[in-house]
Amino acid sequence: MLRKTSTCVILVEDEKLNVCDWGFASESFFNTYQRGTDLIKLGLAAEKPDGYYILRQRFAMIWPYDERGRMAGEHVYEDKSFREIIEIPVEDYVTPDEARARLLPLLRPLPKFSPPPKASKASKASKASKASKASKVSKVSKVSKVSKVSVHA
Repeated sequence: MLRKTSTCVILVEDEKLNVCDWGFASESFFNTYQRGTDLIKLGLAAEKPDGYYILRQRFAMIWPYDERGRMAGEHVYEDKSFREIIEIPVEDYVTPDEARARLLPLLRPLPKFSPPPKASKASKASKASKASKASKVSKVSKVSKVSKVSVHA
C-alpha cells in the first residue's frame, strides 16, 4: 500500500508489547516523516508548506483474539497531549524510496509455507473410532481394578 501511494515513512520508537490470552497490546511513539503541505491537509499546523517535518505521536494499540486465537480486530488510540510537529532539515528527511533502498537488503525471504495435508473424512472417522475404543478400554480397566479390591471385616 505504501509503495503504491508513495506515502510517508513511519519510524516506530520505544515500543512496549504485551501479550495475553485475550490478545496483545502495544504502546509506542510513531515518528512520521511529512511535508508541510501534507500536515496542512491533515488539519495540522505547519509554518512552511514546503518544509520538512516529523509528526511525533504516542499510540496505544490493542489486537484482540477470537475464540480460536486468531486476530479479531485492531483498536488504535492516540494520546494527543504528546503530539509534536518537529521541523527538520531536508537532509534528515527520509523518503519511501530511501527507506526501501536501505531496508530491503536487510530483509530475508520467509521460508516456503507448506500446510499439513488435510485429513480425509475416513481418516477422521478412524481416529474418532480409535479414541472411543481407547476410552472404553480405559473404563474397563478401571472397573476391573476396582473389582479386585476386597474388603475384610
